[in-house]
This record gives sequence, structure tokens and C-alpha cells, in this order.
Amino acid sequence: MQKTARALGIWEIGRARQIEKVREGRIVVVDIGDGAVASLTGYPIGSEPELIGDDFPALFRLLQELENRALESWYVNVLALYPEYRGKDLARGYSTLRNK
Repeated sequence: MQKTARALGIWEIGRARQIEKVREGRIVVVDIGDGAVASLTGYPIGSEPELIGDDFPALFRLLQELENRALESWYVNVLALYPEYRGKDLARGYSTLRNK
């Protein structure tokens, strides 16, 4: 199936956004020499609650209310790894990285 120019543009935009998230530390990929074995996508929640004004999108209101109760923690959107790598303390290294 051939992609249209518009579809290719969308994929390029998505790819650029993912690369930026990697640079910001919002996406972490674990590679222990055999290629990617685990990945985490998330972001730190700051120390101050975010204002939820009347113009705040209703779709995100409940999530923001929850984040405002979990200050100075992390929102984990996706955490994935291959089953054979479970229980090998891969998250321990990420915990150390994010606290730097």
C-alpha cells in the first residue's frame, strides 16, 4: 500500500515528536547489548499543582486533578518489556537515571 504525501507528513511529525521526547527523558529505551528489551514513556510531575481553569479541556480534567495530588512523582504512560527480561531489575537503572 502506497502512503500519500499527507500520511508521510503525519508519520514524520510523529517521529520528530518521539525523538524530542527521548531527548527530554520522557521516553527511555533499555538496550543491554541485544537491541531494545524494554521501554518507558512518561514524564515528571512538578512540585506545584497546575491550575485547572474553566478553559481546561474536559477530557484531561480528571487526569490533571490526579496529577495535582501526586506532586513530585512520575506519570507513567507506557511501561513495556519482553517477558524474558521481567524480574531482572531493569527499572532500577531508570530510577537512578531520573533522580539525577
